[in-house]
Amino acid sequence: MLAGLVIIVGCSKGKGTTAVAPLASLTPPATLCTELAPAEACNRAEQIEAWLSDPALVIIGTSATPAGRQGAQLLTVSAPQGGGKFVFRAKWRPISSGTINNDPRKELAAYAVAKLFLEPHEYVLPPTTGHCFELEHYRSRVSVDAEPSFAKQGVRCVFGTLSYWLENVSDPEAAHKAGKWAKDDIFDEQLFATNLAYRKAIADLNLLTFLIRHGDSHAYQFLITTDRPTPRAYTVDNSIAFRSMKNVMLLFRKDWSAIQVPALSRRSIDRLAALSEEAWTRLLVIEQYRAVEGMLVPAERTGIVGPPDAGLRWVGLGLQIGLEEAEIRGVRARLAALVRDSEAGNLAMF
Repeated sequence: MLAGLVIIVGCSKGKGTTAVAPLASLTPPATLCTELAPAEACNRAEQIEAWLSDPALVIIGTSATPAGRQGAQLLTVSAPQGGGKFVFRAKWRPISSGTINNDPRKELAAYAVAKLFLEPHEYVLPPTTGHCFELEHYRSRVSVDAEPSFAKQGVRCVFGTLSYWLENVSDPEAAHKAGKWAKDDIFDEQLFATNLAYRKAIADLNLLTFLIRHGDSHAYQFLITTDRPTPRAYTVDNSIAFRSMKNVMLLFRKDWSAIQVPALSRRSIDRLAALSEEAWTRLLVIEQYRAVEGMLVPAERTGIVGPPDAGLRWVGLGLQIGLEEAEIRGVRARLAALVRDSEAGNLAMF
């Protein structure tokens, strides 16, 4: 009954995430690779990143996300592939939807932190990139009233974050009622003890939500899919994180920004502890863009230009986006606390 489950952390109450049908037929495969050498066709994280960031990405249509708020929308999109196109779905948050406590930039930041200690097939959140849609195309498909994100800089596009949409999911409660999951929560003590793949996945998810100080992670955000042979955990809503104030509802629910699992992966902790200063500094510039004929297109990253206490910086003829210096310090301080607890014998490892 438990084989083939994937667990995902979603936004808000996360119920019925598959209720919204695609606005066009999706190109198979519609799954994210979770094995280094997968036996079946799937989409590798690196390929998905390339699709999400491709300036030629086309919006086919948009619909409301089935749960959550914060201005998120569900886009059906197509990316060039060979002589044809690849159709898939992605969650979209325009940068204009951000608030002091809820910032779509942090979706990119969380993804970058996960990359520090996980291989692509081990990722515990969907591939996420920035993207700037040409203004008239965006107005025709998403919002007729949209304004360019950087009008003062002469750029006529709408910038935001895109996260690959994982299909065929259900919340734990619904999966439990359907007999497809043993719990109405994401954590299964017996499975953690007996299934190494589940143990590693849920431990790495908890490690990430701890490191980024996830401020809105609770059981209602977790969803399950049965389309994989190996259990896997994901977090897909990370815009309240790092230095944001936490959702007050965490006072009444399990807070996954704390360590909730019995043990963490020693391999993951060791990889983080071995990172160079250069690796941490690179988090200041996760993505860089240059202005070309009124558009923002991906560009090679350079060193940080501008203040390190700003996560989004317009520099010269382009844009840099990354973590703030204080956010990086916070991640490193939380990692150091885990290392100290491990050395003192207060944190179990496997």
